[in-house]
Amino acid sequence: MLWSIIPQEVVFDGLEDCTLLDYQLENCPCRLRRLPGGDFGLEAVCSTNPKHFLQSNLQPGRRIFLPK
Repeated sequence: MLWSIIPQEVVFDGLEDCTLLDYQLENCPCRLRRLPGGDFGLEAVCSTNPKHFLQSNLQPGRRIFLPK
């Protein structure tokens, strides 16, 4: 259940099609989202180390190119 004035269809629009991947990026556990071009975007930092959240190279939205 979602407590919001925004309809659930609007909030969750497009989430059915997303592919998330748990990945170790620069010794930091992260969650990546597959983007339409085949590369990935940094969705979330899943670390317990506060220093990881201050690193500019680990900011959500960053594009990640993984080797195939």
